[in-house]
Amino acid sequence: QNLIFRVTCSKGTYIRSLCADFGKALD
Repeated sequence: QNLIFRVTCSKGTYIRSLCADFGKALD
């Protein structure tokens, strides 16, 4: 269960950085 939590966290971080890069591209 801890592993699943870790994977979810890393996915969230990845998506957040992806959104940040997308926002920079729009600027």
